[in-house]
Amino acid sequence: MPSHPKSSFFPTLDSLVIITSLAFCLRLFAVLPSSFPLNDGGMFYTMVQDIQAAGFKLPMFTSFNSSLIPFAYPPLSLYVTALLNTLPLPLLSLFRFLPLVVSTLTVPAFFLLAKQVLKSKDVLLATLIFTLLPRSFEWQIMGGGITRSFGQLFSILTLAYSAKFFRQSSKTYFLISSLLLALTIISHLELTFFAVSSLIFLTLHFTPNFSGIKKVSAIILTSLILTSPWWMLILARHGLSPFLNAAASGLQAFDPTSYTLFLTLSSVTDEVFLPVLGTLTLLGLVVTIQKRAWWLLSWFYLPIIIAPRNFLNFIVVPMSLVITHAVTSLLLPFFTHIIKPFSFRSLLALLIIPLYLLVSAIAFILPGNRYFDSVSSSEKTAIEWVKQYTPPNSRFLILSPQIFSSWGMDSLLEWFPALSQRISLATPQGTEWLPNHEFRLRKKLHQKIKGCYLQDPSCLESIFSSPTFRSLPIFQYILISRDNSLLSQACEVCLLTQQLQNSPRYKSVYQNPQVTIFSFSP
Repeated sequence: MPSHPKSSFFPTLDSLVIITSLAFCLRLFAVLPSSFPLNDGGMFYTMVQDIQAAGFKLPMFTSFNSSLIPFAYPPLSLYVTALLNTLPLPLLSLFRFLPLVVSTLTVPAFFLLAKQVLKSKDVLLATLIFTLLPRSFEWQIMGGGITRSFGQLFSILTLAYSAKFFRQSSKTYFLISSLLLALTIISHLELTFFAVSSLIFLTLHFTPNFSGIKKVSAIILTSLILTSPWWMLILARHGLSPFLNAAASGLQAFDPTSYTLFLTLSSVTDEVFLPVLGTLTLLGLVVTIQKRAWWLLSWFYLPIIIAPRNFLNFIVVPMSLVITHAVTSLLLPFFTHIIKPFSFRSLLALLIIPLYLLVSAIAFILPGNRYFDSVSSSEKTAIEWVKQYTPPNSRFLILSPQIFSSWGMDSLLEWFPALSQRISLATPQGTEWLPNHEFRLRKKLHQKIKGCYLQDPSCLESIFSSPTFRSLPIFQYILISRDNSLLSQACEVCLLTQQLQNSPRYKSVYQNPQVTIFSFSP
């Protein structure tokens, strides 16, 4: 692969700084409107506190939601956060801004990877595409991005330096690659699987022979040795069970053919307007087939197999490369042909797509994006009351305004047990590490509770008497949060709230403009 001429180094560096600054601004403007971490992260918040309470020793279990969840999660970013919190840096502020900073660093990391697998003239374009893809940062800048951002950064750097090692067989690059993969392992398990399997496809591209297999094996083995103090301790404490349970919880059927067609929908690339990047991905796949770039085509479909639950967050790296192929092989030649002779009108035609993508990215981060919901000030006030005035181990049902969102997008559902130190019966987070299909049970419970929003209280009570949920203890409190911005249009929980207020078995024990809490007497 041709290297950059020395004369072009500084212009390239300047362009990279501009693109990275754009990435930082996009992330910052998404985070700033909320005074609380975006969306999820409550379980990791508790785990950081568990580490601090244990004197920075690795706890055996996390106290999150009083569920006896094994502390088997890769702990690197949690320890980094716990250490930074010893400085005058509030923990909630770290959960707001640390993922933002680490996620921004993935842009120059991707640049290093693109330099190894693309022509020099295409590298900055690929980096810009990666920057403008919402999937490259939306889940990384949330509160839960405290782990995802570290995993994404180290996995991309692993691929970049491994590609250098495959090309040059340098001991230095071998050691760096092994160290970076080790950091990925102790940051995020799913991204570890993505990095390891991606190494195989990079080997097919650079060294498709037995020598390449030996290089990949050496990197993986060395990284396992480097991380052995952690995973051997986890195996000694809990065995393989937590990892097998977590892996099983993520498995679900997915049809790659349907997925390819699904790219034309904006829900895959999370574009606000037309799915331009999704369409370019389809065109890029055609180009990769035409060029016989089977390694890239296979890499593109890899996340569907290894991480079916979260593959859209991992596919962004090969997707950016595929889109780059579409632009350089189809769009640029087309525009070059139609804009001759050069004029202001032709320049405008050439810039219309990148300008559109920039506008789309800016629109994505505007307030109101469902991905960037967070716990409100009224909800925080209610949670503080719960922590102060309800008995320890009290059991709650959380009825949040996100009736049409999945459990993973319900910020109150995860942050309530973290901040109140009380039990939320329908919170699935963390239960993927538990046996007996606990994760599936909690997800089902969450869905069942949503089905009771427009019914009377007996709907909630009947859930716990059904055979499926009979093993769970019944709730003692119900916390209902309303979206006041929608009260003039719809209020899914208003009917249930009125029913609870009129029932002799329920007593309103707390109320503020958004939240009402009821105690329940069976």
